[in-house]
Amino acid sequence: MINIAVIDDNKTFADGFCSDIAGMIHDEHRIDVFTDGSGFINELRNGKEYNIVFIDIILEEGDGISLASDIQAHLPDINIVFISVEQSYYMDVYKVPHLYFLTKPIKRQHLRLAVDKCLENIRPHLLTLSYNNKVTVLESDKIVYIEGFAKRSVVHYRDGSADEIPVPLKCFDEPLRDAKSFLRTHQSYISNLRYMKDYHRKKTIYLTDDTEIPISRRFAADADDAITRYLASLG
Repeated sequence: MINIAVIDDNKTFADGFCSDIAGMIHDEHRIDVFTDGSGFINELRNGKEYNIVFIDIILEEGDGISLASDIQAHLPDINIVFISVEQSYYMDVYKVPHLYFLTKPIKRQHLRLAVDKCLENIRPHLLTLSYNNKVTVLESDKIVYIEGFAKRSVVHYRDGSADEIPVPLKCFDEPLRDAKSFLRTHQSYISNLRYMKDYHRKKTIYLTDDTEIPISRRFAADADDAITRYLASLG
């Protein structure tokens, strides 16, 4: 699921803008509209996460550039696109990392470029699973570990939430084959080494959420090699 926010105090514009965005995205997605920045920040404080945010620079309450800086403090990896009726803000937006600057009235081809750029950043972090003629899409960078139970798996996320999906753990092996941070350590567990805080060699991986992932004898040697390579890659 790709979560998108539009922050603009002109509700009529925002609703039409959302329709335009939705027509350009074929992945499963959700678009929320906020008419002020405080409502959006409150959502972030309550644990909601977004992949993309479109921010109008001129807001009734504050300015979009300062708001973007606050948003990045909560979500460092979020993709920001600025919107403004004034081209004069073109240089000011560089105070905050962002992907695109759109000037109202927004041309469709420019919106398409902005959306495609955001999706290009997001898609490498999407994990697509196919099982029983169904497709499930997960955000891999938010996964701490995956637990397998026969023909279903439980995916545990960094915010403490978990999803049970009707997909066997073995179905994760191929999609994650080239993902350097994911490691099968046990018949029932796959861990994301990005969230590893300690390692008892060939025995246990300790994760940032205090979960202890066992390493079975069958996977011990390969797991030790993979963890050594991963830590070395971090410099």
